[in-house]
Amino acid sequence: MLRRLAPAASASASATVSALAASRLWAAAPRALAAPFAARRAWLPQPQQHRSLATVTELHGALKRTSREIALRACSTQLLLTRWALEAAALSNTDPAALDRAQAAHQALQEALDKTGAAEHMTEREKLLLAKPFREWDVSTDIVPVQSRWESFGMLVWALRIIKDIPEYPDTFPHEQLYQATAIIPAFPNTIDMFVEYFTSGEGSKESHLVSKEEFEATVNKAEAWYWRSRAQIVLELKQSLQGDGPEQKEARRKVPSGLRVIMENIDKAIGQASQRALADGLITATVDGDFPVGPGRAYKDLDDHALRDMEQMTEARLATLAWLGGIQNWEYEKGEVKFLNPMGSLWTPQE
Repeated sequence: MLRRLAPAASASASATVSALAASRLWAAAPRALAAPFAARRAWLPQPQQHRSLATVTELHGALKRTSREIALRACSTQLLLTRWALEAAALSNTDPAALDRAQAAHQALQEALDKTGAAEHMTEREKLLLAKPFREWDVSTDIVPVQSRWESFGMLVWALRIIKDIPEYPDTFPHEQLYQATAIIPAFPNTIDMFVEYFTSGEGSKESHLVSKEEFEATVNKAEAWYWRSRAQIVLELKQSLQGDGPEQKEARRKVPSGLRVIMENIDKAIGQASQRALADGLITATVDGDFPVGPGRAYKDLDDHALRDMEQMTEARLATLAWLGGIQNWEYEKGEVKFLNPMGSLWTPQE
Protein backbone atom coordinates (compact mmCIF):
# COMPACT_ATOMS: atom_id res chain seq x y z
CA MET A 1 0.00 0.00 0.00
CA LEU A 2 1.31 3.44 -0.85
CA ARG A 3 1.18 4.87 2.62
CA ARG A 4 1.32 8.64 2.12
CA LEU A 5 0.43 9.24 -1.51
CA ALA A 6 -2.85 7.40 -1.07
CA PRO A 7 -3.58 7.13 2.67
CA ALA A 8 -7.32 6.73 2.23
CA ALA A 9 -7.29 4.22 -0.62
CA SER A 10 -8.67 0.74 -0.06
CA ALA A 11 -6.55 -2.31 -0.80
CA SER A 12 -8.43 -3.03 -4.02
CA ALA A 13 -7.99 0.50 -5.36
CA SER A 14 -4.48 1.25 -4.12
CA ALA A 15 -2.72 0.41 -7.39
CA THR A 16 -5.05 2.68 -9.36
CA VAL A 17 -4.52 5.56 -6.98
CA SER A 18 -0.77 4.91 -7.06
CA ALA A 19 -0.72 5.22 -10.83
CA LEU A 20 -2.56 8.52 -10.70
CA ALA A 21 -0.03 9.77 -8.16
CA ALA A 22 2.94 8.50 -10.14
CA SER A 23 2.94 11.21 -12.78
CA ARG A 24 2.62 13.90 -10.12
CA LEU A 25 5.50 12.37 -8.15
CA TRP A 26 7.68 12.25 -11.24
CA ALA A 27 6.88 15.86 -12.14
CA ALA A 28 7.77 17.01 -8.64
CA ALA A 29 10.71 14.70 -8.04
CA PRO A 30 13.88 16.58 -7.14
CA ARG A 31 16.72 16.24 -9.63
CA ALA A 32 18.88 14.61 -7.00
CA LEU A 33 16.48 11.67 -6.70
CA ALA A 34 16.93 10.91 -10.40
CA ALA A 35 20.66 11.64 -10.49
CA PRO A 36 21.96 8.07 -10.13
CA PHE A 37 19.63 6.80 -12.82
CA ALA A 38 20.93 8.84 -15.73
CA ALA A 39 21.06 7.34 -19.20
CA ARG A 40 23.51 4.42 -19.15
CA ARG A 41 23.23 1.09 -17.37
CA ALA A 42 26.34 2.04 -15.42
CA TRP A 43 24.12 4.56 -13.67
CA LEU A 44 25.41 3.90 -10.18
CA PRO A 45 28.68 5.54 -9.09
CA GLN A 46 30.98 3.19 -7.21
CA PRO A 47 31.62 3.85 -3.50
CA GLN A 48 34.96 5.29 -2.50
CA GLN A 49 36.17 5.19 1.06
CA HIS A 50 38.03 8.45 0.74
CA ARG A 51 35.74 10.35 -1.60
CA SER A 52 35.93 14.12 -1.26
CA LEU A 53 32.85 15.54 0.43
CA ALA A 54 30.63 17.86 -1.55
CA THR A 55 31.04 21.47 -0.50
CA VAL A 56 28.27 24.01 -0.92
CA THR A 57 30.77 26.85 -1.31
CA GLU A 58 31.72 25.52 -4.73
CA LEU A 59 28.14 25.90 -5.89
CA HIS A 60 25.89 28.25 -3.95
CA GLY A 61 28.00 29.65 -1.17
CA ALA A 62 27.45 29.10 2.53
CA LEU A 63 25.40 31.04 5.05
CA LYS A 64 23.89 34.08 3.32
CA ARG A 65 21.59 35.47 6.02
CA THR A 66 22.68 38.02 8.62
CA SER A 67 22.28 37.40 12.32
CA ARG A 68 19.46 39.94 12.39
CA GLU A 69 17.60 38.21 9.57
CA ILE A 70 17.93 34.86 11.30
CA ALA A 71 16.87 36.31 14.65
CA LEU A 72 13.76 37.88 13.13
CA ARG A 73 12.87 34.61 11.45
CA ALA A 74 13.48 32.67 14.69
CA CYS A 75 11.29 35.13 16.58
CA SER A 76 8.49 34.81 14.03
CA THR A 77 8.72 31.04 14.12
CA GLN A 78 8.65 30.88 17.91
CA LEU A 79 5.55 33.07 18.07
CA LEU A 80 3.83 30.88 15.47
CA LEU A 81 4.76 27.77 17.45
CA THR A 82 3.37 29.39 20.60
CA ARG A 83 0.02 29.65 18.85
CA TRP A 84 0.45 26.07 17.56
CA ALA A 85 0.95 24.82 21.13
CA LEU A 86 -2.20 26.58 22.32
CA GLU A 87 -4.25 25.18 19.45
CA ALA A 88 -2.88 21.66 19.93
CA ALA A 89 -3.55 21.78 23.67
CA ALA A 90 -7.12 23.00 23.16
CA LEU A 91 -7.82 19.99 20.96
CA SER A 92 -7.14 17.49 23.72
CA ASN A 93 -8.28 19.43 26.78
CA THR A 94 -11.92 20.08 27.56
CA ASP A 95 -11.39 21.35 31.10
CA PRO A 96 -13.01 24.84 31.24
CA ALA A 97 -10.29 26.27 33.50
CA ALA A 98 -7.53 25.02 31.19
CA LEU A 99 -9.30 26.45 28.15
CA ASP A 100 -9.68 29.79 29.94
CA ARG A 101 -5.93 29.84 30.59
CA ALA A 102 -5.24 29.00 26.95
CA GLN A 103 -7.56 31.80 25.86
CA ALA A 104 -5.71 34.24 28.11
CA ALA A 105 -2.38 33.08 26.72
CA HIS A 106 -3.71 33.58 23.20
CA GLN A 107 -4.75 37.11 24.07
CA ALA A 108 -1.30 37.84 25.49
CA LEU A 109 0.27 36.54 22.29
CA GLN A 110 -1.90 38.83 20.18
CA GLU A 111 -0.98 41.81 22.35
CA ALA A 112 2.71 40.98 21.98
CA LEU A 113 2.34 40.91 18.22
CA ASP A 114 0.65 44.31 18.27
CA LYS A 115 3.14 45.96 20.65
CA THR A 116 6.36 44.70 19.04
CA GLY A 117 5.49 44.86 15.36
CA ALA A 118 6.79 41.31 15.02
CA ALA A 119 4.10 40.53 12.45
CA GLU A 120 5.83 42.88 10.00
CA HIS A 121 8.56 40.26 9.54
CA MET A 122 6.24 37.28 9.13
CA THR A 123 5.19 35.55 5.94
CA GLU A 124 1.67 35.95 4.59
CA ARG A 125 0.82 32.41 5.63
CA GLU A 126 2.02 33.06 9.17
CA LYS A 127 -0.06 36.22 9.36
CA LEU A 128 -3.15 34.39 8.15
CA LEU A 129 -2.71 31.63 10.71
CA LEU A 130 -2.21 34.04 13.57
CA ALA A 131 -5.22 36.10 12.47
CA LYS A 132 -7.56 33.13 12.77
CA PRO A 133 -9.79 33.13 15.86
CA PHE A 134 -8.55 30.92 18.68
CA ARG A 135 -9.49 27.24 18.34
CA GLU A 136 -10.26 27.57 14.65
CA TRP A 137 -7.06 26.03 13.29
CA ASP A 138 -7.76 23.00 11.12
CA VAL A 139 -5.93 19.86 12.19
CA SER A 140 -4.84 18.68 8.73
CA THR A 141 -4.13 22.03 7.05
CA ASP A 142 -2.86 24.08 9.99
CA ILE A 143 -1.79 22.11 13.06
CA VAL A 144 -0.04 19.18 11.36
CA PRO A 145 1.96 21.27 8.84
CA VAL A 146 3.06 23.83 11.43
CA GLN A 147 4.33 21.09 13.74
CA SER A 148 7.32 20.52 11.43
CA ARG A 149 8.38 24.10 12.08
CA TRP A 150 9.89 22.93 15.37
CA GLU A 151 12.71 21.47 13.30
CA SER A 152 12.98 24.72 11.36
CA PHE A 153 13.13 26.64 14.63
CA GLY A 154 15.86 24.35 15.90
CA MET A 155 17.98 24.92 12.81
CA LEU A 156 17.64 28.67 13.20
CA VAL A 157 18.75 28.80 16.83
CA TRP A 158 21.59 26.43 15.94
CA ALA A 159 22.70 28.81 13.18
CA LEU A 160 22.81 31.60 15.78
CA ARG A 161 24.90 29.39 18.10
CA ILE A 162 22.23 29.56 20.79
CA ILE A 163 22.31 25.77 20.96
CA LYS A 164 25.41 23.76 20.16
CA ASP A 165 24.23 20.55 18.53
CA ILE A 166 21.61 19.31 16.11
CA PRO A 167 20.05 16.01 17.23
CA GLU A 168 21.16 13.07 15.12
CA TYR A 169 18.54 11.69 12.76
CA PRO A 170 15.93 10.43 13.54
CA ASP A 171 15.83 12.34 16.85
CA THR A 172 13.98 15.66 16.89
CA PHE A 173 14.82 18.89 18.70
CA PRO A 174 13.37 18.89 22.24
CA HIS A 175 10.57 21.45 22.15
CA GLU A 176 11.05 22.71 25.69
CA GLN A 177 14.77 23.25 25.16
CA LEU A 178 14.14 25.28 22.02
CA TYR A 179 11.42 27.35 23.62
CA GLN A 180 13.64 28.29 26.52
CA ALA A 181 16.75 28.87 24.41
CA THR A 182 15.78 32.31 23.10
CA ALA A 183 14.53 33.65 26.45
CA ILE A 184 11.52 35.02 24.55
CA ILE A 185 8.36 35.06 26.67
CA PRO A 186 5.39 36.22 24.57
CA ALA A 187 3.59 37.48 27.68
CA PHE A 188 6.48 39.95 28.10
CA PRO A 189 6.83 41.75 24.76
CA ASN A 190 10.09 43.42 25.79
CA THR A 191 11.79 40.00 25.62
CA ILE A 192 11.03 39.93 21.90
CA ASP A 193 12.61 43.34 21.39
CA MET A 194 15.63 42.40 23.50
CA PHE A 195 16.22 39.22 21.49
CA VAL A 196 16.12 41.01 18.15
CA GLU A 197 18.25 43.89 19.40
CA TYR A 198 20.93 41.52 20.70
CA PHE A 199 21.39 40.08 17.23
CA THR A 200 21.07 43.45 15.51
CA SER A 201 23.59 45.58 17.35
CA GLY A 202 24.71 43.59 20.38
CA GLU A 203 27.12 40.69 20.85
CA GLY A 204 24.92 38.51 18.71
CA SER A 205 25.58 40.66 15.66
CA LYS A 206 29.23 39.58 15.57
CA GLU A 207 30.34 36.98 13.05
CA SER A 208 31.41 34.68 15.86
CA HIS A 209 27.75 34.25 16.79
CA LEU A 210 27.00 32.49 13.49
CA VAL A 211 27.97 28.94 12.60
CA SER A 212 31.14 28.65 10.54
CA LYS A 213 31.28 27.85 6.84
CA GLU A 214 32.61 24.39 7.62
CA GLU A 215 29.84 23.66 10.12
CA PHE A 216 27.22 24.86 7.68
CA GLU A 217 28.57 22.77 4.80
CA ALA A 218 28.79 19.61 6.91
CA THR A 219 25.22 20.09 8.10
CA VAL A 220 23.97 20.69 4.56
CA ASN A 221 25.64 17.52 3.29
CA LYS A 222 24.04 15.42 6.02
CA ALA A 223 20.63 17.04 5.60
CA GLU A 224 20.66 16.48 1.84
CA ALA A 225 21.52 12.81 2.30
CA TRP A 226 18.65 12.22 4.72
CA TYR A 227 16.21 14.21 2.60
CA TRP A 228 17.16 12.13 -0.44
CA ARG A 229 16.49 9.00 1.61
CA SER A 230 13.06 10.24 2.66
CA ARG A 231 12.12 10.98 -0.96
CA ALA A 232 13.45 7.61 -2.07
CA GLN A 233 11.06 5.97 0.40
CA ILE A 234 8.10 7.36 -1.54
CA VAL A 235 9.37 5.72 -4.72
CA LEU A 236 10.05 2.47 -2.84
CA GLU A 237 6.49 2.41 -1.53
CA LEU A 238 5.13 3.21 -4.97
CA LYS A 239 7.06 0.26 -6.39
CA GLN A 240 5.70 -2.03 -3.68
CA SER A 241 2.12 -0.87 -4.25
CA LEU A 242 2.33 -1.72 -7.95
CA GLN A 243 3.53 -5.29 -7.45
CA GLY A 244 1.17 -8.11 -8.34
CA ASP A 245 -0.43 -9.70 -11.39
CA GLY A 246 -3.94 -8.35 -11.01
CA PRO A 247 -5.48 -6.27 -13.82
CA GLU A 248 -5.41 -3.10 -11.70
CA GLN A 249 -1.72 -3.45 -10.94
CA LYS A 250 -0.89 -4.15 -14.57
CA GLU A 251 -2.88 -1.13 -15.75
CA ALA A 252 -1.30 1.06 -13.09
CA ARG A 253 2.20 -0.03 -14.09
CA ARG A 254 1.41 0.76 -17.72
CA LYS A 255 0.60 4.36 -16.80
CA VAL A 256 3.84 4.99 -14.91
CA PRO A 257 6.08 7.44 -16.84
CA SER A 258 9.13 5.75 -18.36
CA GLY A 259 11.60 7.87 -16.40
CA LEU A 260 9.93 7.03 -13.10
CA ARG A 261 9.76 3.37 -14.11
CA VAL A 262 13.55 3.26 -14.41
CA ILE A 263 13.91 4.78 -10.95
CA MET A 264 11.40 2.35 -9.48
CA GLU A 265 13.18 -0.66 -10.95
CA ASN A 266 16.48 0.36 -9.39
CA ILE A 267 15.40 2.11 -6.20
CA ASP A 268 16.50 -0.73 -3.89
CA LYS A 269 19.99 -0.68 -5.39
CA ALA A 270 20.11 3.10 -5.20
CA ILE A 271 19.22 3.08 -1.51
CA GLY A 272 21.96 0.53 -0.86
CA GLN A 273 24.50 2.54 -2.81
CA ALA A 274 23.44 5.80 -1.16
CA SER A 275 23.86 4.18 2.24
CA GLN A 276 27.41 3.08 1.38
CA ARG A 277 28.35 6.54 0.18
CA ALA A 278 26.75 8.22 3.18
CA LEU A 279 28.74 5.93 5.48
CA ALA A 280 31.97 6.58 3.60
CA ASP A 281 31.37 10.33 3.84
CA GLY A 282 30.56 10.25 7.55
CA LEU A 283 26.96 11.33 6.96
CA ILE A 284 25.66 8.27 8.82
CA THR A 285 27.40 6.22 11.50
CA ALA A 286 26.41 2.76 10.23
CA THR A 287 24.24 0.93 7.74
CA VAL A 288 21.48 -1.50 8.66
CA ASP A 289 20.39 -4.05 6.07
CA GLY A 290 21.87 -1.86 3.34
CA ASP A 291 19.94 1.17 4.52
CA PHE A 292 20.17 4.31 6.66
CA PRO A 293 20.00 3.56 10.41
CA VAL A 294 17.11 4.86 12.49
CA GLY A 295 18.00 3.15 15.74
CA PRO A 296 20.00 0.14 16.94
CA GLY A 297 19.60 -2.57 14.32
CA ARG A 298 16.70 -0.79 12.64
CA ALA A 299 16.63 0.26 8.98
CA TYR A 300 14.83 3.28 7.56
CA LYS A 301 12.63 1.07 5.36
CA ASP A 302 11.35 -0.77 8.46
CA LEU A 303 9.76 2.30 10.04
CA ASP A 304 5.99 2.25 10.48
CA ASP A 305 3.70 4.68 8.70
CA HIS A 306 3.68 7.24 11.50
CA ALA A 307 7.47 7.25 11.86
CA LEU A 308 7.95 7.50 8.08
CA ARG A 309 5.70 10.55 7.97
CA ASP A 310 7.62 12.14 10.83
CA MET A 311 10.94 11.48 9.11
CA GLU A 312 9.65 12.94 5.87
CA GLN A 313 8.57 16.11 7.64
CA MET A 314 11.76 16.37 9.68
CA THR A 315 14.18 15.93 6.80
CA GLU A 316 12.22 18.35 4.63
CA ALA A 317 11.97 21.05 7.31
CA ARG A 318 15.67 20.88 8.18
CA LEU A 319 16.88 21.07 4.60
CA ALA A 320 14.37 23.79 3.71
CA THR A 321 15.70 25.90 6.58
CA LEU A 322 19.28 25.38 5.43
CA ALA A 323 18.25 26.35 1.90
CA TRP A 324 16.70 29.53 3.31
CA LEU A 325 19.85 30.23 5.31
CA GLY A 326 21.86 29.67 2.15
CA GLY A 327 19.73 32.20 0.30
CA ILE A 328 18.38 29.88 -2.39
CA GLN A 329 14.83 29.31 -1.15
CA ASN A 330 11.95 31.26 0.35
CA TRP A 331 10.83 30.43 3.86
CA GLU A 332 7.48 29.01 2.76
CA TYR A 333 7.76 25.97 0.52
CA GLU A 334 5.54 23.36 -1.08
CA LYS A 335 5.82 19.77 0.07
CA GLY A 336 8.34 17.89 -2.05
CA GLU A 337 9.77 21.09 -3.58
CA VAL A 338 12.72 21.76 -1.28
CA LYS A 339 15.90 22.77 -3.08
CA PHE A 340 19.30 21.14 -2.64
CA LEU A 341 22.24 23.47 -2.10
CA ASN A 342 24.37 20.99 -4.01
CA PRO A 343 22.47 20.78 -7.33
CA MET A 344 22.66 16.96 -7.40
CA GLY A 345 22.61 16.52 -3.64
CA SER A 346 25.60 15.67 -1.50
CA LEU A 347 25.27 11.93 -2.17
CA TRP A 348 25.58 12.25 -5.94
CA THR A 349 27.89 15.24 -6.40
CA PRO A 350 30.92 14.05 -8.42
CA GLN A 351 34.17 14.03 -6.53
CA GLU A 352 36.90 16.44 -7.48
